[in-house]
Amino acid sequence: MTAETRWSMPRLIGAVVLGVLAFIALAIAAPLLWHTWRPAPPPLQQGGAQPSGTGTPWQIRLDGAGGSAVFGLDLGRSTLADAASRWPGEALQVALVRSPAGELSLEAYLESIQASGVNGKLLLGVTLPADVAQRWAERATRDMPLASGAHRLGLHHDDATQAQARMIDSLLFLPAVRLDEATLAERFGAPAERLATADGLVHLLYPDRGLAISLADSGRQRTVLQYVAPRDFARLRAPLLAALTPPAPINH
Repeated sequence: MTAETRWSMPRLIGAVVLGVLAFIALAIAAPLLWHTWRPAPPPLQQGGAQPSGTGTPWQIRLDGAGGSAVFGLDLGRSTLADAASRWPGEALQVALVRSPAGELSLEAYLESIQASGVNGKLLLGVTLPADVAQRWAERATRDMPLASGAHRLGLHHDDATQAQARMIDSLLFLPAVRLDEATLAERFGAPAERLATADGLVHLLYPDRGLAISLADSGRQRTVLQYVAPRDFARLRAPLLAALTPPAPINH
C-alpha cells in the first residue's frame, strides 16, 4: 500500500458514467431548461477577491501560482467542513470505501447542490494517509457490500469529526441536466485536447484551468466535470491517455 490513498478519479468516472442513466423526461427537456436558466458566460477569474455569483461549474478562479477555486472552494485549502457550511441544507455524506483489491479511500459527497441555479451532485476528493485510513477502517461502525464488489464502511463518530478537517484536493460534479459538447465549448471555449477513450467517452481537457470534462458521444449518460488545481492536472490526464481508443487494425 502506498504512503497515501487517493480518490481514483478515472475509476470513479467509469463507475458513475457507465452506471447512471439520466431520467428520460429530464433529458428531453434539457435544451429548454438549459436555455431558460443559463446566464451569459462569465470571464475566467484570475486572483483577487471572489466575485459575486462565483460558484457555478464554469466559474474557475486561478490564483496565479498553480492553484484554483471553484464552487467557492479553494482546492488544497478548503476542507470538508467548508463544503458542508457552504450548502447547509444538504447533509455531507462521508464514509470509507474498500475496493475489491483492498485499497481504502475516503468517499465524501453532497447528493444535491444548487450552484447559482445549476443543480447536481458534488463529490469531494480528499487525500487520506494510508495509516489513518486503516485505523478508521478498524473502527468502522458498519460494513455495506456494494454491487461493484467494494465495501462502504461507516465512520466512527470521532473519525467522522476528524474527517471534517481534511482538505479537498479535487472535485467531481455531475450536473442534473446533461450538457452537450457545443454548450460546454460555449462556456469554457475550445479545449486544449479532445480525447476519445475505449469506453465510448469523450474527454475535453483544459489544463490551464485544472478541468477535465467527460461525456458520452451518444446516449443519455451524465456529463462529468472534474476539477483539480492546474499544477496537479497531470494526474487527471495520464490515466486518460492510457485509456485512449486503440487504433483500428490495418487490413492487408
